[in-house]
Amino acid sequence: GRRLPEPPRTLALAWSGDDSKVMATFDNKKFKVWDSRTGDLLHTLGAHTEFCFTIDVHPVDHRIAVTGGYDGMIIIWDIEKGEVIKSFEEEGDEIVDLQLSHDGMRLAVTTRRGGRLLLFSYEPDNYWK
Repeated sequence: GRRLPEPPRTLALAWSGDDSKVMATFDNKKFKVWDSRTGDLLHTLGAHTEFCFTIDVHPVDHRIAVTGGYDGMIIIWDIEKGEVIKSFEEEGDEIVDLQLSHDGMRLAVTTRRGGRLLLFSYEPDNYWK
């Protein structure tokens, strides 16, 4: 008999800061955004090339979410528009966790292979460095 493909597995969930959206990352490289009030799917985003493993939301600017994946990519998203704002790549490593600071001005990232802690800061002229 023919086997049906397994549905993608959810890897991480997050609410937007204003609770208007729910987001999830998946093992099929996708990142999805739903309207929390209606349940409507707003965006299916696919900039990652491997598992989109972790997510965090900006504590002040509710349009912003950040994802990290096994592709070494850290992607800052505008979840209102469904667009990439900026991305970084830690070549040859996997992003296993990330967290924005309480003021949203800094981002801490951990990697799997190198076991490193990476710190990024907000720069008004270049959004993140």
